[in-house]
Amino acid sequence: MDKMPRINSLSLVKIIGTFGSEGKRKGIVYEKRDLLELFPLSIINKIPLLYLESVKKVCENCNELKKSYMRLREREEAILFQIKEIVNTLSGLNINYVVFKTLKPFPYVASDIDLLLFADDAAKKALKAFAESRYKLLNSGPRNFSMLDLESGIKIDLYDEITVSRIAYMDKRKIREYVTEITIDNMQIPVLTPEVDLLSVMAHSFYKEQLYTLADFYAIVLNITQFTSQQTDTFIKLAKAQCIEYACALSLELTQIIHSIVFRNKIRKIDEISSEFKLGPPLVASTYRTLRRIEKKMKMPYKYDYATVGMGLVEKIIKDESTKRSVPFQMKEFLLNSQFSKEFIERLASHIVRETY
Repeated sequence: MDKMPRINSLSLVKIIGTFGSEGKRKGIVYEKRDLLELFPLSIINKIPLLYLESVKKVCENCNELKKSYMRLREREEAILFQIKEIVNTLSGLNINYVVFKTLKPFPYVASDIDLLLFADDAAKKALKAFAESRYKLLNSGPRNFSMLDLESGIKIDLYDEITVSRIAYMDKRKIREYVTEITIDNMQIPVLTPEVDLLSVMAHSFYKEQLYTLADFYAIVLNITQFTSQQTDTFIKLAKAQCIEYACALSLELTQIIHSIVFRNKIRKIDEISSEFKLGPPLVASTYRTLRRIEKKMKMPYKYDYATVGMGLVEKIIKDESTKRSVPFQMKEFLLNSQFSKEFIERLASHIVRETY
């Protein structure tokens, strides 16, 4: 077996693999110091629990990492318990909602819990129910709200619309029929179907966070390789209906590049899906620039530059009526609400310089 030549973000993928025939782990020996050095990289890539699940199998005397693993497992259990508490709190209120962008097809510790509310009056009902329980309202806006569970310290974000600031980047009306349930400890939890939840994750990564992490890599690989033909068709259809083909194409190509570098092969289904997204010449050129940059740096998380995000947002505003309708609300708030404009500028400045969550 070969020793790993150097430590970088993609070493995490080499250790973890992708649990399938297209992403086998290679026979590489890892020193304890290398595994310790990789742990902070796993945190900023939002996959520390997934990483430590793999490290357990290759490092018997990594006591520091074992302690971190136990803390993360406790946090994971707290998140799952909190989701069940949310379902209990909202039960019987006739609120149409889903947990989205929170649960992954791999060991994952969410930073908060996201709820998407479908009905126009759902936010009012939900906030009243939370206020009567042990939750505290942290902040509220025209379309989104944040609550804090005072016992666990876990934050719950309620989305009345899927927006970045006031600009809608997904139309909830086009996805409300794609709801299913999963079971957590014999309790039914309403969630988006896997292909639609993945679309929301990819759109959130591009439009709101402007960051691609290895958590995105694993969400894409592990979902897409398990999609049925019907789920694949739905994924493509809704990406086009939501006018997020550019964001999806970039995420898929970044995923393919990482997989090719680490495992020396491509995921066929990613190529098949990518071929369905027809981008105009400016967006194709922007995609090539992004891919060349990622191949050169190979640093995760990958931060989308503002020219790339700006082009995608302009394209979306032009094509998507729901996004176009939300722009005047953004402009009105910015011009008439000094507190909003101050906070918007501060967040924008933070996004420009940050390279992690």
